[in-house]
Amino acid sequence: MRQLQKAAMIAAFLIVAGMLIHNLNALYFEPYTLGFEDKAKDYGDMAKIENAIWSYSFTSSGITHIVVGFSLMILGLFMSEFFKRALPIAAKLVFLSAVLSGLGFLLTGISDIPGTVYGGILRELNPDQNTGILLMTTIFRGMVNILAIAGLGWFAGMIAWCGRKTGTFSKGVSDLRLDQCPAGYYESDLSAHRFCLYPVAAAVDAVARSAHTEPGGQRLAECTDQYHAVPSSRASVPHR
Repeated sequence: MRQLQKAAMIAAFLIVAGMLIHNLNALYFEPYTLGFEDKAKDYGDMAKIENAIWSYSFTSSGITHIVVGFSLMILGLFMSEFFKRALPIAAKLVFLSAVLSGLGFLLTGISDIPGTVYGGILRELNPDQNTGILLMTTIFRGMVNILAIAGLGWFAGMIAWCGRKTGTFSKGVSDLRLDQCPAGYYESDLSAHRFCLYPVAAAVDAVARSAHTEPGGQRLAECTDQYHAVPSSRASVPHR
């Protein structure tokens, strides 16, 4: 569990970094360097699309989409494993939403990088079909991008719902200590069920703190392992 937790923390950090890169491209590089000023029309202009192929903005966004796709699947796997004891059905939906979103981002990245290479070969061999090939690849990219965005929204909604039901995100990362972990898991009383884990929103902070120990407390991973070691009886982690 600890290794998966660390992988999920890194994945969350990569997702945040990837979104920052993507937004920087969309808000600065593409409007000011590539001429995509009207987002409702310019991305349908195949002349501008062709001019932007292999630009820094399009290439970095494509690589970012691939990284975010894999990272979402890893993060979704961890969150599903973490919630499955209290909310088994919701935990499966968490993983399903992460897989769908990750697949959407992965396919978007594939269309951005390998798809662009393949499309370039086709356009060279069929110069009279240049615009048609660009339209075909643009339509495919738009469809899988919708899958990525819809899946990401579903994933975020599921995490928020599960967190609210279980009280997972009631404490910040820097405040978690072993002697402050709430009561353990009770099979017969889900209302007493609480988690001692970092919020996904604080993943970047968690990565920065993962190599350090909070004064007078224990590392977050130790706190999590102590929680999962609690048997299904009414034994609980000591807390104040």
